[in-house]
This record gives sequence, C-alpha cells and structure tokens, in this order.
Amino acid sequence: MCWARSPADQLVLVSAAGFALTSVIPLAFRRHDAESVESEDTGRAPSLMENARLVARQPYALRVVLLLVFAAAAVTFADFLFKSTVADRVPPAELAQYFAMVYVALNVLSLVCQIGLVGWLIRRFDLSVALSILPILLVFGGVGMIAVGGLTAALIIKGADGSLRYSLHRTSTELLYVPLSEAARRRVKAFIDVIGQRGGQVVASVGILAATALALPAWVYASALVVLALGWIVIAMDLRRHYLEIFRRRLRRGRISLLDEFPEMDVASLETLIASLDSRNDPEVIASLAVLEEEGRARLVPGLILYHPSEEVVLRALAMFTKSRRTNVVPIVDRLLDHESSLVRAAAIAARSVLEPDEMLLRMRLSLEDSPEVRATIMVNLIASRAIVGSDAREALENLIEHGSIGTRRALAQAIARREVSEFNDVLIRLATHPDSDVRIAATQAMESVQSPEFLSVLIDQLDDERTRAVARDVLSTYGRAGLEALAAALSDASRPQALRWQIPATIARFEPVDAARIILGWLPNEWDGMVRYQCIRALEAMVRRDPTIVLDSRALMALVDETVSRAYRYLDRRLTLVRGGKEDPSRKTAGHELLCAMLHDKERHTVGRLFRLLGLVHRDENFRQIHEGIKSGQRDKRASGIELIENVLAPPLRGAVVGLVDDLPQEDQLQAGRGYHEPIGLTYDTLLEQMLASSSEIVQDMTAYHIRELELRQFLPQLKALPDTAQERSDIATALAVLASRDSIAEVRHAD
Repeated sequence: MCWARSPADQLVLVSAAGFALTSVIPLAFRRHDAESVESEDTGRAPSLMENARLVARQPYALRVVLLLVFAAAAVTFADFLFKSTVADRVPPAELAQYFAMVYVALNVLSLVCQIGLVGWLIRRFDLSVALSILPILLVFGGVGMIAVGGLTAALIIKGADGSLRYSLHRTSTELLYVPLSEAARRRVKAFIDVIGQRGGQVVASVGILAATALALPAWVYASALVVLALGWIVIAMDLRRHYLEIFRRRLRRGRISLLDEFPEMDVASLETLIASLDSRNDPEVIASLAVLEEEGRARLVPGLILYHPSEEVVLRALAMFTKSRRTNVVPIVDRLLDHESSLVRAAAIAARSVLEPDEMLLRMRLSLEDSPEVRATIMVNLIASRAIVGSDAREALENLIEHGSIGTRRALAQAIARREVSEFNDVLIRLATHPDSDVRIAATQAMESVQSPEFLSVLIDQLDDERTRAVARDVLSTYGRAGLEALAAALSDASRPQALRWQIPATIARFEPVDAARIILGWLPNEWDGMVRYQCIRALEAMVRRDPTIVLDSRALMALVDETVSRAYRYLDRRLTLVRGGKEDPSRKTAGHELLCAMLHDKERHTVGRLFRLLGLVHRDENFRQIHEGIKSGQRDKRASGIELIENVLAPPLRGAVVGLVDDLPQEDQLQAGRGYHEPIGLTYDTLLEQMLASSSEIVQDMTAYHIRELELRQFLPQLKALPDTAQERSDIATALAVLASRDSIAEVRHAD
C-alpha cells in the first residue's frame, strides 16, 4: 500500500488536503442556512450559565451530562493507554504504519457496526443496555491491562472504543434527548458540547498529566479507566428509570405534542405503551393509542381492544383503525353494529364503510336501525359512497339539517368527521351556526378531521362564544400556519367584534411559539384596544411559562416597554391637567370631572401593570409581577424592596421613568421623571377636552361629552355635531347635543333681543 511506504510528513499533508476539501462542501448549504437563520427570531440566545441552571433543575438532564462527562473521560484514558502502550511496544520506525493499519481497521469495523449492528441492538434491548455495551468492553480491557498488560489488552480497549464510540454510543446518546422539548434539547446539547464533552476530556487530561509527572505505571491508568467505565455503567442504568418515568408521565397527562419528533422507539418504550393498553385508567389507554398512532405503530394494537368496556376507548380505537386502514379488524367491527350504544354503532358503520365499503350492508342496516343518529351516519356514508346522488342526496341532507333532532344533527356532524371527505363542507358550516351549542361543538370538532380553508373564518367566529371557544381553539391549533395566518388577519381586522378580538391572542399562543411570538410582538405596537394589548402580553407570558427556553425578540420587547412607559405618562399628564383645571376653576369639579380623572387614573394604572408584565418578559430572572404587587401593597418595606430591585435591575433612563410611575413623588416631579419618554403636553383644560372628545375610545368620548354638558361648553357643539351618526345616537352624546343646542338657541334669541 502506498500509505505504508510514505513518510509521515507526507501523510499529514494528504490529511490536511482532505480536511480542506471537505470543509468546502458546507459552503454549498451556506445560502440555505443563512435564509433559515434570517427567518428565525433574532432574540438573545441563552448564556452558558442559563443553560447550566436549566440542567441543574432537571434531574434527567443532569444525569445525561454526568454520563457524557464520564464517557469523555473514559475514552480519553482509553486513547492514552493505547497510544502509550503502542509507543512502548512498537519500534519508532514502524509506528506510522502500525497506527495507519489499526485506524483503517477500526474505521471499517465502525462502519460495519453502524450498518449491521446498531439498529438491531437499539430495537432489541433497552436504551440503558445499549449505552452500557461500550463501557462494559472498556472494563474488560482495563482489567486485562491491569492483570497482564501488553499490546493485546490495549488493542481490545482501542477496538471497543474505535468501533462503537461513533456508531452505537453516538446513536444511543442522541436518543437520550428524546424526552426533552425541542427548545430544552437545544440548550442541554449546547451545555453538553461545552461541559460534557470538553469537561470530561479536561478531567482526564489533568489526571493523565499528574500521573505522567509522577511516573506512575500503566496499571494506574488502566484502573482509572475501569473506575470511569463503571461510573458510566451505573449512570446509564440509573437513566432508564428517569427516561421511562418522563414517558409514563406524558402518557398520564395525555400529552403527545412532541411525538412528531421521536426517532424510532426502543423496546422499553414500546413495552410501556403496549402494557398501558391494559390499564384500568381509560385516559391512559387513550393516550397510549394516540402515541402508537403518532408513531406509526397502530398495527401493534390488538383488534380485541374493540371489546373494551369503555365506550370512549372503543371509539378511539375505531378511529385509529380506520385511519390506518386495518382491514383485519372488520370481523370485530361487524359485531359492533349491534352494540347497545348508538355512538359505537355509528362509529362502527363509519369504520366499516371506509375499510370495506358495502352498499347492501348499509341499506340493510338503514332498514333495521331505530336510532336517528345512526341513520344519519348511514345516510352520510351512502351519499359519500355515491349510492345516493344528485337531488336525492341534497334532499336527504336538507331534511336532516332542517328537521332532524338535536341528536341527529350532532350525529350528522360526527358522521362527516369520521368519513373525512370535503363534499360536506357546506353542511358543516351550516351546522356550525346552529342555535344549539352541542350541534355547533360537534360541527367545530368535525372541522378538525375534514380540514379546509373554508372553515377558518367560521372557527374564528366560534371564539366569540364561551361554549364553543375551547373546542375552536383546539381545532384551530391543528391548522398550522394557515390557522395562524388567519388568526393574525382577524387580530388586525378592526371590524371584528371587540369581544372576539380579545380571545385571539390566547388562541395564537397555542401555535408554534417562535412564529406565534413574532406575530404578537409585531402587532402589539399597532393595537388600539387596551384589552387586546393586555391579552397579547398575557399570551406571551403563557408561552414563556409553557416553554421557559423560548427566545423572544429583545429589541421588539424593549420597543414595547418604551411605548408603554410613554403611554402611561400621557395618561398621567392628562390627569394632572384636569386636576390643575379643577383647582384653577372650582366650578369644573363636577361629577363628570371626577369620573374623567378616575378613568385616566385607571388607564394609567392598567398601563403600569402591563409595563411590569413586559419587564418580566425582558428580565426573566426577576419576578416583576411580584415586585409590582409589593409596590401596590402599601406596605413600606415591600414598596422599598420593590423600588430597590427596580433601581438595581433596570438601566437609566428606563430606571428613573419606571420609578417615577410607582414611587411616592409629587405629581409634577413624576412628569419630570418621564422626560425622554414623554414631554409635558401643556394643554389648557378646554383643549384637553377637545382632544378627548376626538378619542377613538367610545367610553372616553361619552364621559367627555357628559362633562361638556355639565359645564354647558357651547363651543364644543360643532365638534359634537361632526361626530359620526352612530356616535351621536349614544345617550351621553345625544343629551349633550340636545342641551347645548337648546342653550345655543336661547343665547341666539337673547342676542337678537
């Protein structure tokens, strides 16, 4: 071989050229990666210390880090043992050729293991067993080195390391991240790359340097290898308990939100799922069915589960068998056609019609069936299978919609959902607007199975009704980006009812957090409704609570903080203008004057509350909600502590502006504290009333009109008349118009006299 006859310096040059060539390949993906990065949120990435705190809080993640520290230290000792033994036993002139032959053999062996062994081991054994195979071999090699020493023991150690480290060990460690959420996974991996891998190598290197300085014999290094490998095995075995407990806990909660990212499951996980099908806890059985379906393992569910005593379990299993086209369960499904529950009979009809369509069977069941709900299901499946077409089909559906009972209409929606065809979209839309809430809920749930862009507007409208709101939110979240874009458009639509827009931010928070946060943060500066602004901030808080690792755009958040501070000072300035006006002219201090002052104070107080929520999103290590509550409590020590925290956490000029809003300062000094965020408006009393009468808020307009009527300020009559007709019909404005118009007429008569 040419490499066997080449000098070492030439081989190094060849290796360098190979590395340089392979480094060019990623440049082909640079454009795509840059576009991907530009599309992501540009917020601050978590620091190493923040990642360390996350790992410390999670026992499972901490054990993963410890395992990889032990693994990195053990393989470092293994590598040193091999190289030092070879250097002692092989003549210097033959070292290059010897190392080359060994590493070629190890790379070939590693490839063979990756292709032919790793997959089988992962499927056949527990993950903890797969993680323990390499350290067990290292223990045997280390014991051999202690007992007899020599090149053979060193080759056993290196052979195990070289063949399994980058095949079985790498694959097994990747599976350790499965129970973590995607965001937590990124942070734990980032910490492990710095501490887990490098930390273990540093520990081993320090030990090797110390042992070398003391000229310790080879058996000491081998003993260290055995100890580290045994620690590796102990942690790997302990990890199994934590790994499976996370899985079981997710099953008990019925949470499967992360399962679309699972790699092929190991044997222990599958055993846990299959065993859960025998549970007496129905929600756990249903969760297990959902997990197996998401994993593409529906074939492992025994058909006999259709004999389960729980109606809900049978319905879920029928839906799963239908979706996976499990035709081998048809004989059992046929037995369910005579089930005592009409819901089960309807579901069995739907499943039978998809798995093995049989028009004669449907017509026979239609003649035998007494339940209107089941008859509706049969009719839907006859129409869907083209056994009934044209005007007959339309007439049959119209009869069910217009004249069917509540139960029949609900069953109609459920039958359409089970059939999962789009030809009944108009039927679902009509049912979704039915006066009965149960019918609307059934139609809304059906829109999850029969997904169509036509449904998005209807689903968003359902958010306005507390009886359908929860279902509509769940269904909208399954529409992915299309649902998110529809909600964003509805949020920006001023013609939508206020009560409906209040519900949209919490619904957006159900979607993928990065995109959802981007939409909410992007819209907040444009929002004119204070309640919607408040709901947007609460939605951001909810997303952060669900996933503390989410990174929000810090620049957008700080822009919102600045705008909120400015808004609070605007309310304060207007209120102080009213107060000064009342002192200048005591006749202004009417009931309307007090109402306006109280309203502006409430708006200021609510804005300060939103400000502290935003500060909590910016500074997540500080509980700004608690700080705000302490300041509001009126207790001197809590107020002092809260203000002290603000002064230590926030930087100027924000620090002074926030303190100015919450500290016991003279009112004029408060305005001065806000300079940089708000310049005093310096309006007269009447000019301020003119601005408030032009407000976009109906409440502000009405209360201002009421006060203008109290003071009989006739100069405002043209402005009141210029308001839209709909505004003039509101009672306070209409009364003000009538009173001022009559006073104006009297004044004109007196002037004429």
